[in-house]
Formats: sequence, structure tokens, C-alpha cells
Amino acid sequence: MATAVTAQEKHAAELNVLARKQRSLWGDAMYRLLRNRAALVGLIVIAVAALVAIFAPVLAPYGPLEQHGKDGLMEPIWTKFFGSKYTNPAYVFGSDELGRDILSRLMYSSRVSLIIGFVPVSIVLAIGLTVGMLAGYVGGAVDDFLMRVTDVVYAFPDLLFVIIIVATLRGTALGEAYDMNAMTCAHRTLPLGSLVRVTNLRNHRSLVLRVNDRGPMVETHTRVVDLSYAAAKRLGFSHQGTVRVRLDLVDTRPAKN
Repeated sequence: MATAVTAQEKHAAELNVLARKQRSLWGDAMYRLLRNRAALVGLIVIAVAALVAIFAPVLAPYGPLEQHGKDGLMEPIWTKFFGSKYTNPAYVFGSDELGRDILSRLMYSSRVSLIIGFVPVSIVLAIGLTVGMLAGYVGGAVDDFLMRVTDVVYAFPDLLFVIIIVATLRGTALGEAYDMNAMTCAHRTLPLGSLVRVTNLRNHRSLVLRVNDRGPMVETHTRVVDLSYAAAKRLGFSHQGTVRVRLDLVDTRPAKN
């Protein structure tokens, strides 16, 4: 009988979770992470993307805005095995219509992806912690007021809020903020940073503008250039929207990387 009791006690001790060495919350989280293969794969992908973004100037063969006009519209290097004649070993992922290396632009664009993921979360975390701690510490009318403000923010349509932010802070292809009062224009192929003279063929007014973006924003067969509001107003067609113009390249000043 004593032997039977001892065996039962031994079996109960093996099943007793309290007898197992306890792990901290961080240790338990790490244990679960290492056992989740999908999470490990995702962590590796994020780590590689972060390293590529950080060391993009070292890893990228070209600058993101560097143009090679004669090598435009190159196809990815592996299409050579399927009979493509428009490949170049210098452009592994091919090039766009302006001769910009796709691989280099992908490497640099990973920086934007990380910023989009990190900055909004950090801002929301900072605001949420501040509002939550203030409401919990003070309480009363302050708590009620902050909660009503939070309800209004949550009720505001996310898509509309994003559209407002993008329209307000829209950047150009040169990386600068869009300024409707600047003497600038957008063109599909002219080098970024170059100067072009735009002449209104209706009233013969002309103006020298700097190309700082790609466009026109509305794709049509007739529109060749988009002007800032100030430039269109100076040329006398801010209300018509479109007008026949003549373009003369004044000075080529490609943007520096």
C-alpha cells in the first residue's frame, strides 16, 4: 500500500504545475515567440526590411532619383531567360520610363514604409498615454471632458481624416512639401529641378518655372504640364483650368541625390 501511495504522489508531483520553474512575463513571451514559426518568419522579414532601409545608401546601386534616360523601361533581369531582349545586368529589377533603377527605389521606399508604421503608432501611444493618465489621475469633469473628446475623434471618419492630411502635407517628387504659391510645375519627363519657360498662347504671357514634381496628376492625352496655383494665376488661366501653352527648356539642373 505504501508503494502505491508513493507512485501516486510521484505522478502527482510530475503533473503539479507549481513544481515547474516559473518564468517571468518577458520570459514567457519569448518562449511563446520562439515556438511560433509564423511569428519568427514575420520578425525576420521586418528585421531585413529595417536593415535595408537603414543601409539603403550603401546597398542601393543608384540614387532613388538618379535618371538614365537611355536605359528607360528595362525589364527585370530574369525575363532574359524567357526571351526578353530589353534587360541590363545593371538593373536587376529593371527601370522605369525615366531610367530610374527599380531596385534602388524599392530600397529607399522601405524607409517610407517603416516611417509610416512607426511614427503614427508612436504618436498615438504618446497621446493615448497622456490623455489616459490625465483622465485617470484627475477624474471628475476633466475625465468626462477628455472621454467626450476621444469619442468625437473616434467618430470622425478615418478615410476623410487621411485625405485631409495627405492633401495638406502632400510632398513632391523632389521630396519637398507642395506649395501652391511657389513658381513650380509638374512634368512627366523633364529633369527634376530644371527650369522651363511656360508661355500662354492665348495672352502670350510667359513665366519661368522650376520642375519639382511628376505629372500631370490627371492622365489625359492633351495635358502635358501641371502648374501651381500661383503660376497659373500669373499666366492668366487659373479659372479656365486648362489652356494651350508652349514649353521651352531654359536650364537643366537635375536634382542631386
